[in-house]
Amino acid sequence: MVLAALQKNYTRRLGRIGIFTSSINKFLVNLKRGHEALFDTVDKGIIDKYLSEQSLQCFSMVKPSESAKTLASVSADLFDLVQQFKDHPEVKTMHSYKLLERVLNEQCNVNVSDDKKPVEVKKPKEIPSDSLQNPSDPDATYSGHKPVKRKAKKTRHTVAFDSQQCMNCPNQNTCPVKQGKKYHYLRYTDKEMRLSKRRAYEQTEEFKDRYRWRAGSEATMSEYDRRTGVKHLRVRGFKAVRFCATLKAIGVNIFRATAVRRAVNDDKAAHGGVLSAQMHAVSVIKEHFLMALSQLRKYLALFIRSYGHMT
Repeated sequence: MVLAALQKNYTRRLGRIGIFTSSINKFLVNLKRGHEALFDTVDKGIIDKYLSEQSLQCFSMVKPSESAKTLASVSADLFDLVQQFKDHPEVKTMHSYKLLERVLNEQCNVNVSDDKKPVEVKKPKEIPSDSLQNPSDPDATYSGHKPVKRKAKKTRHTVAFDSQQCMNCPNQNTCPVKQGKKYHYLRYTDKEMRLSKRRAYEQTEEFKDRYRWRAGSEATMSEYDRRTGVKHLRVRGFKAVRFCATLKAIGVNIFRATAVRRAVNDDKAAHGGVLSAQMHAVSVIKEHFLMALSQLRKYLALFIRSYGHMT
């Protein structure tokens, strides 16, 4: 019984350490992307501890004897970050900073007037049931069902839950846990875990902000297909296909350069003159056009030589 209680406390501390470290990592990543000047003011020790994936993996291997000390350390680091940027309006509006504040309020008791120990980790019973459990999924909360057993064999994992708790759970219909002889079990593989984490990440604001830039490249590839029919070539063989695909890509670039130049000329006619910025744009477009034309001539010459050799 004593060993089981110790294991339970250790597992609980590891879970809380994961919440702290993931929240800090998420905030640092977003701060570096959106406010690099402010990111440079963060203590280098905190950046080294939390920014890289390799550093985060070290927290999952904390020894039981070091878990309480580590939990206190990461909570102090989170507190320092919240205090450092509390007076920066541009940072306070960030979603990841608000998560830091939420974790601090839910997991810690804060006493700013105490210089020696301004932050203290709450006892498990003091943490609300709707506290944040996953920074990538802020709506996920703690249900009170801690696993009683864990087992891993290569890439497969089995987690056992107390059957009495599971039988009285209101989420039985949607829960993936299955009833067994002694416990209720959840079985999953490393691949399923990666997919689950990936799907949870795709629902975050960070992912949506990064994904929106893909629309531009998708439009380019769509035009490449529709205008040139690159998916239905009349040739076979790697060299011939590459040659034709390259010519079609050059053709798309020529179409786009022509469209921009036409727009610039139309603007010139409408305003009766050309601004310096427009002249610069025309110069850049002309340079790219000549480069594309030179490349086209090169490929045509190569094609002619190859065709002449074959005949």
